[in-house]
Amino acid sequence: MNIGYDAKRAFLNRTGLGNYSRDLIDLMAEKAVIPTLFSPTKSSETNWTPPKKASIIVPTRNSFLWRTYGMYHQARELPLDLYHGLSHEIPLSIKKFPCPSLVTMHDLIYKRYPQYFGWWDRQIYNLKWRWSVHAADHIVAISKSTADDLVKFFRVPSDKITVIYNCVSAQFQPEESPESVLSPGIPEKEFALFLGQHNERKNLDLLIRAYETAAKDLPPLVVIGAGNGLTFSNSVAQERITPLSGPFSGSVLAAIVRRARMVVYPSRFEGFGLPILEAMQSGTPVISCRNSSLPEVGGDAILYTSADDENELVDHMQRVWKDESLYRDLRQAGLDRAQLFSRERHQSKMLELYEKLIP
Repeated sequence: MNIGYDAKRAFLNRTGLGNYSRDLIDLMAEKAVIPTLFSPTKSSETNWTPPKKASIIVPTRNSFLWRTYGMYHQARELPLDLYHGLSHEIPLSIKKFPCPSLVTMHDLIYKRYPQYFGWWDRQIYNLKWRWSVHAADHIVAISKSTADDLVKFFRVPSDKITVIYNCVSAQFQPEESPESVLSPGIPEKEFALFLGQHNERKNLDLLIRAYETAAKDLPPLVVIGAGNGLTFSNSVAQERITPLSGPFSGSVLAAIVRRARMVVYPSRFEGFGLPILEAMQSGTPVISCRNSSLPEVGGDAILYTSADDENELVDHMQRVWKDESLYRDLRQAGLDRAQLFSRERHQSKMLELYEKLIP
């Protein structure tokens, strides 16, 4: 089957939406899928090499409206069986395409927490995403939480949505790989790890407050992610926290996650929560918050804390750091839980949906 993909983020985005796009395209190409990649450019900023059997379609002329409207001029000449928008969007011209359409929706966070987004961004998302979910023939939601929000905010019929959970790179494994190299600045001894941007939704402030409260009783903390510089109310907390902006290669990031004593991910809301799965698949215990999709991913395999209680977070971190029995139990529980989100399962679920949608 020949599947058309919106591959913009596969070529240009290094993080979540880009990772999803690259992983899915690669997994589908392992099966009976011939990917046709629609992208504004063939030049990858992510060091990604598309599958050998993929073809890449770029604009015939430089037009910022190409992904929204113009690409159908090329798509209508191709033997496409299905078009899949991988990150919230499908073209406004989708009805002119010669095939059914599918769109993956990752979250509607801008609806839940509009204060985290600028006014103009909210208007653009509302126009594009509302159009996409109603114009597409079917929708993939990456969690039940996202599926529920599509029904609630956009009034999408529930039978138009299929929940297919994310998977993560096979580089995230409990075994040390020969090429594993830790980045400079990573402590040699056990450390806690935070992965995510420094913004209000990711709730890094809760973790900072925990260290300001009890830094001497907690392991060193490594903070990986882009954002403003961190500020501290005392020097003890500052000495225990190492911020690193990256970016890191996949193998280096996987090595960091694998070496960590724990991953702490106190986000206030997520469409999925990929760092939780990366940690579980690596055999690294996780502390997170019980909201949105996070319990869907973590189940009973991780510890949960309030998004506003630094004392509870300190207690959980101390237990994982000092209690070897708890550490081993969480490690094994995470490895077992991660099997529910395997790459093979993701691949088979998506392939099954493709076959259902193609006439």
